[in-house]
Amino acid sequence: MRKKRKKDNYIIYFLIIIAVIIIVLGIFIAMPSNKSIVSQKFQTITTGTTDQGDVAIDITPKELINGKLNTEISINTHSVDISMINLKEEITLEYNGKAIKPISAPKITGHHTLGNIVFDVNEPINEFIIVITNIPKLQSRIYEWR
Repeated sequence: MRKKRKKDNYIIYFLIIIAVIIIVLGIFIAMPSNKSIVSQKFQTITTGTTDQGDVAIDITPKELINGKLNTEISINTHSVDISMINLKEEITLEYNGKAIKPISAPKITGHHTLGNIVFDVNEPINEFIIVITNIPKLQSRIYEWR
């Protein structure tokens, strides 16, 4: 009888341990993260074309993680040499009365560039504007998400 009680105690301890593990995992899974997916709300905006003398630029806000707004940029042209343009100097993010430059941006190479622009915002943002200057045919491109 004693062996059976001992065995029953081990089963109870085992079940308690399993229950604690399940509860702890549930708490971690349910905890909000510092990641906020922006792409569910904000769509791609395009300016320009790939016609003679023009540049098509698509910008898509992707995610806000740990205070960093990650935005995808796609640049396409068939006739303009844009390799000398420094995107970190030509792009500005405007939000909550502030205007900041990106902390990283892709280097433009050739006629087709795809990469990420990262802005250090350190706060939640819901509305913002990205302005790109000095890229032909449009000298000022405004991308606005509201």
